[in-house]
Amino acid sequence: MLGEALEACAGAGFSITLNEIARDRATGGFTLNMEGVSDGTGDYVRFGTAVSHLLGSSNHDAMSGTYFARFFVKDTDSSDSYLRQAYRPLTLHTDGTFVSEATEWLLMMKFGEANATGGESRFLHIDDWDERSRFLDHLLGRHPFRYKAPGSKNVDEDVERPVFFDSPFGLAVSFIDQFVQPRSREESVYLHDLSASMEASPGTREVPLSIGELVVLNNYF
Repeated sequence: MLGEALEACAGAGFSITLNEIARDRATGGFTLNMEGVSDGTGDYVRFGTAVSHLLGSSNHDAMSGTYFARFFVKDTDSSDSYLRQAYRPLTLHTDGTFVSEATEWLLMMKFGEANATGGESRFLHIDDWDERSRFLDHLLGRHPFRYKAPGSKNVDEDVERPVFFDSPFGLAVSFIDQFVQPRSREESVYLHDLSASMEASPGTREVPLSIGELVVLNNYF
């Protein structure tokens, strides 16, 4: 019903436009800003929920026990996930690597900020990754790797998936360095070099998000 309410406010065809952008390989993402409309976190949750349901059904987040996760990034943290650690660069990755259900897109939103600088979001479209063919054509390019989440994620399953695979959106990638479990030196070297290559790619873009702004990305490419 929140999605219906947002569609009524934004006008007929709004959800069609959002879906076209998120699924088009030439774009694959967008930002929307609530700044100046409301500064209430409750409204931010409702807005993000509305946008997400215009795109499709949401995955359940086992860590938070809801269909969204809200958390603080502070100057000190003892979490077993990089997500909350303010001074650790969050390396390029895709979401949903350690769950079996499909994760076609992701949504992130900034609710507030105080006494902080930096923290821009970093994006890389795999079609702009200059060394992609080096890892796609490798013997391990479509080899299944094991992923296992840390305890805080509340997900107790082993997932096997390749780095590169074919999807309804064309060539896709699934990878996160923190949760992958290499079984050999060869797998370790491949995964290390792949992550380093993505981090060094000139195709990477840094996008600042203001308070009340959300970003949606196609998680497959």
